Amino acid sequence: MTTRQGTRWTLAGLSASSAVALFLWGTPVWAQTTSDPPLRLGIGYSFLQEQGLGGGPSTTYSKGWAATVDRRVGHSRFALVGEVGGNYHTNLVVETESLYGFLGGLRIDLVRFGAVRVFAQGLVGLERFAEPGLSERGLALQPGGGIDLGLTHRIAIRAEGDFRAAREEGVTFREGRVTFGVVIGVGR
Repeated sequence: MTTRQGTRWTLAGLSASSAVALFLWGTPVWAQTTSDPPLRLGIGYSFLQEQGLGGGPSTTYSKGWAATVDRRVGHSRFALVGEVGGNYHTNLVVETESLYGFLGGLRIDLVRFGAVRVFAQGLVGLERFAEPGLSERGLALQPGGGIDLGLTHRIAIRAEGDFRAAREEGVTFREGRVTFGVVIGVGR
């Protein structure tokens, strides 16, 4: 298996600063009445960078996708989340390496400021790495957060950042990921 390595977090620092600003000046979600759709479906582009083992070079998976579904729990700010995604990289011998994540967990809406929603989430599940002649899988933990910008009552644009730690064959891989996509609300 090729080594997998680190992520530069300048974008993450900017996102964190924006989230803090919205948190301080936004209206808490739990203080608002909501008529949001109970089910939201999302799909988008995913970029993943993996830290190298033992200080080795990082591996960039610049081609990828992510699909999510979340179901609000009652009228609370919590939602159950399911996510599946794939990221791809071509190595030096022109073979495609792929990482797939199959995760589920809990999302919490932290702040809502007009059409902007800031959330945090924690997911757990399975990660699968594959290249010709090799396949590994293991437990993955993925905390993260993001921002939804509502275009209409049912459609929003999402930017999200996550950190994934996956344990495969006795080795822990660390991956930073950003996704950009669209979210569509379903139901009443």
